[in-house]
Amino acid sequence: MSRNRFEAILYSLRYTNVHRPPYRDPFHDVRQMIQAWNANMENVFVPSWVSCLDESMSYWTNMYSCPGFMFVPRKPWPLGNEWHTICCGRSGVMYAVELVEGKDRPRQIGPPEFENFGGKTVGLLLRLTKVLWNTGKVVVLDSGFCVAKALTELAKKGVFATALIKKRRYWPKNVDGDMIRAHFDSASVGHMDCYRMNLQDDNSKLDMHCLKEPEYVMILMSTFGTTQRVGGEKKRTWIVNDQQHQATFIYPELFHLH
Repeated sequence: MSRNRFEAILYSLRYTNVHRPPYRDPFHDVRQMIQAWNANMENVFVPSWVSCLDESMSYWTNMYSCPGFMFVPRKPWPLGNEWHTICCGRSGVMYAVELVEGKDRPRQIGPPEFENFGGKTVGLLLRLTKVLWNTGKVVVLDSGFCVAKALTELAKKGVFATALIKKRRYWPKNVDGDMIRAHFDSASVGHMDCYRMNLQDDNSKLDMHCLKEPEYVMILMSTFGTTQRVGGEKKRTWIVNDQQHQATFIYPELFHLH
């Protein structure tokens, strides 16, 4: 095949049969393909009892040729398109994706589905977990999705979730992290405690599970789980005032899962 013929075929390839809208939509060429892929995965794949929802990067270097270009410094590949993805925790199969459009999303399309339930994070989690509604299955989230309203809305849809709590500039809403740290100051490594969160605008049940590590307190926000210890023994070694210390313990259920 000649180069001219190859380029002519390449020029004619299309990922959509939908006519362009009267407004500028830089994602028009891939919008139908993403929707079709998600619909196909919903029809042919049944996730296990546990899933993981996170962010992924599609690597690109030129911001001028990449609609929705993002710079996320904490990622191994920080430049390109950012995707929100959800995968089965047992098989590793990815079964739903959503492209982060950012400021390039046309305002004529309107806000994404479910954002009127309580914000962008709430809407995102409801959209990506739609196939899990009313199944009682579990979703594990990182600190980027740690929003109490999002977890309670998932619980109303029959989906249980746990999210890592981290202090960035401030603690997340309804989380008194400084009180928790003070409570664990004198606790031994491996000590675990659980607190019921006080949600003033919601009657839903939401707990904080806390585990003492040598240098910090790990905190998980969750709508499920117990304090039962599961799995094998874990060992920690740390040094204080030039003296080495060791501790062994077994993870509580939620920390073992996370």
